[in-house]
Amino acid sequence: VTDGSPANTTLQIETRFPTADFTLAIDGQAAQVIVNGQPLQQVQSRRQLTQGTFLIDQAETVFAFALAEGATTVQLQLQ
Repeated sequence: VTDGSPANTTLQIETRFPTADFTLAIDGQAAQVIVNGQPLQQVQSRRQLTQGTFLIDQAETVFAFALAEGATTVQLQLQ
C-alpha cells in the first residue's frame, strides 16, 4: 500500500511474471477499482467475474485484471 486514507487506497504491485486473470480480494466494499488508469466494470455474481471486472461480495471486494510484468497500480475508492 503506497497511499491511503479511509476512502482511497493505492496498491503498487511489482512482478517479473505477467499473469492473466490475476485475482485479489480486499476487506471492505469498493465503489470503484482502477488498474493502471483503467476502471474495472462491476459485476453482480462470481460467475461473471472475469479479467477487467470487480465484485462486491458481502464485506469484501474481489477484482480480476491482467497483471503485467513490472509495476501495476491499483486504486481503490472504498464506500
